[in-house]
Amino acid sequence: MYTLVSFATQWGSKYGGINSFNTDLLTAFSIAYHKGSQVICVVSNASEGELEEAAKAHVRLVPLPDVPATAAFGHEDGEAGAKRLVSLGIECDPDRTVWLGHDRITGAAAVAAAKAKGGRSAVIHHMSYDHYESVAEDSQSAERRSREQSNLFQSADIVLAVGPLLRDALMDLVKRSKTAHMLIPGLAEIDAQEVPKTFSAFLSGRLSDDAARIKQANLGIAAFATAQKEARESEMPDALRRQPKLVLRGVDFEGRAAKSASGDTSDPETELKRLAAELAGGIVNLHALPYTYDRRRLYEELSRSSVALMPSWHEGFGLVGWEAIAAGVPLILTKSSGVYQLLEERWPGAEVGSVYPIDVRGSVDAPFYHDDDLKATVARLKEIAKDPGKARQRASRLKNDMGEVTWAACAEQVAGAFEWKLAKGSRPAVVPSTLPQPEDVLAPAAPAAGRMREPLLMPVGHWRAGAGMADSQLLRAEEALLPFDLARQPDIDRLNEWLDDEQWPQAVRLMTGAGGQGKTRLALEICQQRLKSGWQAGFLDSELEANRMGGIWQELRRLNRPLLIVVDYAETRQAAFLSILKAALQNPGEHPLRMLLLARDAGEWWDNLPGKDSQCEALLSGLATSGPFRLPALYVAQSDRHEAYAKALRAFAEALGGSAPEVVPDLLGDHFERPLYVQMAALLALYGEGPTTAQGLTKALLHHEGRYWRGILAPFEWPGPEPERHAEQLLALSTLAGGFATPRAAEAFWTRAKGDVLNSAEFGALFRAMATLYPGTQGLQALRPDLLGEALVAQALLRSEADTLLDSVLSNTAAQTSRRNALTVIARVSQQRPDLHETLVEAFVRHFIHCYQEIIAVSTETVSRLPALAEEAFTRLPPGNKSQTAGLLWPFLEEESVQLAGLRFIVSAYLVEKAKEKFEKKPGNTERMAEYGGRLVDYAVSQRRIGHLQQALEVSRSNVKLYEQLMVKDPRRFEQGYARVLSNYSIYLSDMGNKEEAVPHARQAMEIHRRLSQKSPERFERDYTMSLNNYSTCLVDIGNYSEALDCNRKALEIRERLAQKKPDIFEPDYANTLNNHALCLSDVGQYEEALEYASRSLEIRERLARKNPDRFAEDLFNTSKVVSFLSWLCHQEEPRGNDNLAQLLTFMAPHRRPLMLHFAAFAEACWSTGQAERAAAFQRALITWNDLSAPFEGDQYGLCAAAWLSKFGQGELVAPKWEEKWRQFAKERNGNVPQWMLEVARRLDFEWPDFSGDV
Repeated sequence: MYTLVSFATQWGSKYGGINSFNTDLLTAFSIAYHKGSQVICVVSNASEGELEEAAKAHVRLVPLPDVPATAAFGHEDGEAGAKRLVSLGIECDPDRTVWLGHDRITGAAAVAAAKAKGGRSAVIHHMSYDHYESVAEDSQSAERRSREQSNLFQSADIVLAVGPLLRDALMDLVKRSKTAHMLIPGLAEIDAQEVPKTFSAFLSGRLSDDAARIKQANLGIAAFATAQKEARESEMPDALRRQPKLVLRGVDFEGRAAKSASGDTSDPETELKRLAAELAGGIVNLHALPYTYDRRRLYEELSRSSVALMPSWHEGFGLVGWEAIAAGVPLILTKSSGVYQLLEERWPGAEVGSVYPIDVRGSVDAPFYHDDDLKATVARLKEIAKDPGKARQRASRLKNDMGEVTWAACAEQVAGAFEWKLAKGSRPAVVPSTLPQPEDVLAPAAPAAGRMREPLLMPVGHWRAGAGMADSQLLRAEEALLPFDLARQPDIDRLNEWLDDEQWPQAVRLMTGAGGQGKTRLALEICQQRLKSGWQAGFLDSELEANRMGGIWQELRRLNRPLLIVVDYAETRQAAFLSILKAALQNPGEHPLRMLLLARDAGEWWDNLPGKDSQCEALLSGLATSGPFRLPALYVAQSDRHEAYAKALRAFAEALGGSAPEVVPDLLGDHFERPLYVQMAALLALYGEGPTTAQGLTKALLHHEGRYWRGILAPFEWPGPEPERHAEQLLALSTLAGGFATPRAAEAFWTRAKGDVLNSAEFGALFRAMATLYPGTQGLQALRPDLLGEALVAQALLRSEADTLLDSVLSNTAAQTSRRNALTVIARVSQQRPDLHETLVEAFVRHFIHCYQEIIAVSTETVSRLPALAEEAFTRLPPGNKSQTAGLLWPFLEEESVQLAGLRFIVSAYLVEKAKEKFEKKPGNTERMAEYGGRLVDYAVSQRRIGHLQQALEVSRSNVKLYEQLMVKDPRRFEQGYARVLSNYSIYLSDMGNKEEAVPHARQAMEIHRRLSQKSPERFERDYTMSLNNYSTCLVDIGNYSEALDCNRKALEIRERLAQKKPDIFEPDYANTLNNHALCLSDVGQYEEALEYASRSLEIRERLARKNPDRFAEDLFNTSKVVSFLSWLCHQEEPRGNDNLAQLLTFMAPHRRPLMLHFAAFAEACWSTGQAERAAAFQRALITWNDLSAPFEGDQYGLCAAAWLSKFGQGELVAPKWEEKWRQFAKERNGNVPQWMLEVARRLDFEWPDFSGDV
């Protein structure tokens, strides 16, 4: 057993970067080598929390008996630490012990302890006083400290340094008498963020007066201010003209506070802002913040920046710059830094192509920078600001290329410097001899068997110990390494209840869940159970095309058994699903058919699915179809996560022939709710690694996949990193394209992406090698689990070859199925990887014209950033391409779609501008006027869907005038369009509070639709009911309840009749009118009758929401609260309505949730029995009132809350103008305020302000 004893002033990130370095290094070392070593850290003191945190990583903290008198540990502290270990019974074999110190802070203690207790001493070089101390302080101080360092390192047995600059400085200090081992710190796990809309610069570190010459904070401030001024004067780059932000993290407020005690009252923030304002010629948005020990907070600020600056005159290494690289943030850095020299040495070309270096001269006098320094830094800032997305792309690629730079790798460097023979982790090493042999790899693929594939498959595990397959394949659901988790039994029970329900001969259910949540494993389990009970069950073969489903159904029907068909990735297999369902409906079997669809999200594809096939529509719109049912998180509690982790660890250790380590990782992240991430953490623990973020876990696993790639491809003797790159590229292509059955199929994509870097024979060998590592049903499949495959794609797309890789799968030469599969993977990746957005947008610009249909389809199938990326790509299209693409896109954008609302808006804006240009050339031309009017209708609708209510109103107002001209020209032709324009205009007027003005327009639209409906009921009756509903709403808004009720009754009569004929199509409309009629009845005080109508609406909406929560969640929530409130008005003992409403909120569009919460809080306040409870509910109602997207929504409930709170001592919470708003509300209704509002005031004992003089 080896022993590593480190000395540090504190555990964690307190008191500087050295402590952070020590904590990260020891944590990684202990996780990697805990089986063969013990790791101890001697500190000044330690809290219970710090002791516990270190113990999780198998690091034992040992506080000194007495806190050292100075910041640095001396010889006496080292001796005291050694004695403390003896007193605690910690045994250290001198021949296998190293005492580790950090430069002059704790190095002397390490040397003294080694001499006192035996063993070797090791000291790490962190700062070179010889380089900067004479500039920061004076020459004598530099000489004294350099001599102290030289003596310290010469007395140490092992010397190490952080980065190349300090390594070279260390060699000078020890006069080349011993080897200086270089350490490369691990890159922090910092998830990439979106490029901020506001250009933001970040400068952090020790920003104090005594560090001004070295750290050059003034240079950073001056450059930012000057760049802003020059951009304003030259009107470019635009990002620096729109009030950019500069964040300074590490301003020395405490030091200045100490000075103020001696009479210096200057404020550092004011001084910094004044300096910036003088140079910018105006105020600069500068945030001066103190240093923080909270690394998560620091990383968040950094990752959300447009650029990080490290303009120091000297940096021994440059932690700030290193963290910027880890965050994937563009970095302006000094060439006089260890980071810059490391890039030059290890990643040549990156120091000029991926970061933005400056050669800082500095100045002796304040503000300590040279004019040339300022010019150079300003130029770099403007270069980045010119195209922040492109700069972020380069930074992200650098981060990706440095993926092997981890703290685990740093721990390996330390172990190597100590010459300790330690096995990393507890997994036996994988060596080429345990992988498939070259002759097996190079052999031609066996011919496919002549038999037909089974239509229903039960995925089986392929992994076998010693067979040379990648360990990651144990994570696939079909391997079933772990027993089925009994926590999922409630989900099994619900599925069994559905399967055994005899009400429906055919039934469909959609189950959704995030990647790694366990959908496939759950489906496998239910299939296995049903197979044992005589059913035929399995997964529909993904290789089967839709045109074969008729024959497949006949084959399944002949089995004469109950059938459970699982359709995985259902959103991408709609055609196949509809085809087999249609065949089953046309020729049903004698036994039940159940189809279980699996998808990550329901999205709009599920809403639109019934309308895609007329023969399936009735079943898919009816009660025989249910879902989506979202699979709940499996491990919410920490205890559940740790128990699951321990089980997975034991299972992996047994399968791989290792021993389970006792390391307890941090499982706090939300992603550990999903079983796959817990299992990834367990597998990596066997490798001796402990990443904690979602991206960190997949990245570490992919790094270990590289061992297999290197091993299996070693016989080919390809140079350098090429074997791994070839493997990565091929697996990425296979994952994007959906797999390749043969090398020949794959080679076409490979050649488009990689050219002729491999001949056909070499490529065939590469293909078969990868197929051996990752066996599937046929050929080379997409890398699984899906999350790992998506991480691999992200990694490959952050390489310099990303453009050609994307071109190969998105070009017009690729099959449509391949493009669609690629876009599905891209959509999923885009949701978690904003560092890929620029690369993806560039690819869409190149391929939009032939990918637009797939982009639209996948955008509705997968909740992702794909629509937003498509919007950006559309704006960048060349004029000719844009015009053609807009015309092709529009037919696919006409239907309402939340996910495509933004794309619809920008395409509509483009088309309306083009139509306007044509119209203005020939303003009297009827066809051009009609085209322009139609485009204006679409444009106004698009504006409203994205919340631009005022703009929608203005567009619609101009369109009413345009359509009035068209009606003069040809009233019969344009009457229907005119009615639509009028109806929409009335809605937009109401949105903006113009209630009176809305009424005549709504009335006119209704009258036109009535005439049209009388002539052609089948065509226009539904439009007529919609106009009646709209007109009724407008009448209610002005207090004309009697006429509104008449409209509702007419609409009810028609919609009830339509719903009886075609319930699947018209029941939602009928439920809507029932709900509206109930509200109108409550306005006139007819509460019992209102409750009856609302209850009927609730019954329908509960049924609809059980079938399709995504589509009907808001309707059900709303009506449930209407019923609850009406129950209170009717003096019932307890509220009626659906009690399980919380989950419905998750199905709603985010901008609609505040209105539902507003109404819910109001209803809760009415039912409350205590004043405190009621006050809390009304306060929530008031808060949500302010969050509503439309300015006049929910006024009735908000006014009730304001009136009650004002009466009962909570007036300070209420907006001062609420009484004015009440009077305006009453005036709009001509004094006819809803009766229920008066009843609420009476029941809750408050009064409404008098409004008689305002009406």
